[in-house]
Amino acid sequence: MKANADRVIMARAGTLLWAAALLAAPCDAYFRGDPVQTFKRMQYMGKRSVWSDVLVGQGPLFGVDRAVELNYPSSEVPSQDTLKMQLSYDNEKFTSEWITLSDGRGHQLDLITAVFVFSGSEIHDVQHRLTYKKLTADDAPGHRDAVTIAYHWVREVEEDTRSALNFLFVAGCLLSALAVLAVAM
Repeated sequence: MKANADRVIMARAGTLLWAAALLAAPCDAYFRGDPVQTFKRMQYMGKRSVWSDVLVGQGPLFGVDRAVELNYPSSEVPSQDTLKMQLSYDNEKFTSEWITLSDGRGHQLDLITAVFVFSGSEIHDVQHRLTYKKLTADDAPGHRDAVTIAYHWVREVEEDTRSALNFLFVAGCLLSALAVLAVAM
């Protein structure tokens, strides 16, 4: 009878340990090269569009420095009107200010440099650096339909408090399980 009770206690302790391990494991982690969810919306003629997905080929890949052409609709915008865009990353955790793509007076955005600060598998901050150019007579009139965006990743010195807390939690569960076994015997 006692052996059967010990097996039940061991099975419950094992189940508790598995549950603790599953709870402690991070589930929203990025790996190098994973696409980071990105949205964009436009503002022109006093109207704002709804958020729309940025195609994976035009969005950032976690931990990968690269430059791509980011397309946006501009054909219905008069050339003298200001055209702006807003970007949002990582399930809307990081949203940019309104970025002026063209001011309608001859200044156009030439390059967006998006700097992602990360550690481990988490993004901590996103900053945008903007480079504008003055249009000349050789440039085509009107708004462009794409802008170059360079994604740059900067690794932050990691303070891994989450892993330390996970370790303490699992160690506490193990000690509790051992205490239950010691009392049961």
